[in-house]
Parts: sequence; C-alpha cells; structure tokens
Amino acid sequence: MQKYLKALENSVALVYNYFVLCKINAIFSNCVKDLIMKSISLLLNTTQSVKTFVNIISQYDFDMDLRCGRYVVDAKSILGIFSLDLNRPVVLEIHSDNDCEELLNKISKYICQ
Repeated sequence: MQKYLKALENSVALVYNYFVLCKINAIFSNCVKDLIMKSISLLLNTTQSVKTFVNIISQYDFDMDLRCGRYVVDAKSILGIFSLDLNRPVVLEIHSDNDCEELLNKISKYICQ
C-alpha cells in the first residue's frame, strides 16, 4: 500500500511541476513578445567615431550588441568594439521594449545606407 501511495505522491508532484513550468513559460513568453529587436548597419571606422558612439548609447538603459561576422560584443564596451574589424560595417542589435527613434536620430551619422 505504501508503495502505491509513494507512486501517487510522485505522480501528483510531476503534474504540479508540469503546471508550474507551463505558467513560468507563459509568463516568459509574454515578456519576450514585448521586446523589440532592431538591427542597423553602422560604420565606425575611426577612434573618435567609436568614442562618440559609446558615449551616445551609454545614455540608454536597454541592451545593445554589435555584431561583426560571428563575433558579438556589448555595444557599450569600447574595448569590445575595438576588438572587432572596424574596416567594414558592423550590425547594431537593439533589444528594447519601447521605440528607439531618439537613439536612431542621435546615431544617424554612423548608419550605413
């Protein structure tokens, strides 16, 4: 009898864990849907342009990455940016839950067409 009660406890625990995981997944999915990822090609080919760029984007709270080929660095890291090949355009990936038009206006001189 105890063997069956133990099996029943384990089954109830599994069902409970399943429902908890489903609830966590639903909450996480809603959070991810609210995030916007915007990708923009930039040309940061001088030391001064990198310095100015980092000063501008450091004013914003949302996460931003720079991608060059298979390498990805934090866009707010001046050392990370200098580790990339800056002879070619890099891609700025903005992860935000709101519109970033103000940021895009400030960095418009670095955007490649």
